[in-house]
Amino acid sequence: MKKRKALTQITEYVKKLCNARNLLVNEKNDVEDYYLMMSDYNSVINKLEKQLGDTNFEKETLKI
Repeated sequence: MKKRKALTQITEYVKKLCNARNLLVNEKNDVEDYYLMMSDYNSVINKLEKQLGDTNFEKETLKI
């Protein structure tokens, strides 16, 4: 159950990161805001990945 929840949260944060990148490309966000969001989201993603421990988790299995 925890694994599924962590994977779901990782997927959500990856989508948020993609959205932030799209906002930057479309000039609706500035570079500083993008880097702040990227840092925050990557921090959360890394913590969630650590929670998964020694499972057979691979980023490629995420469906975005």
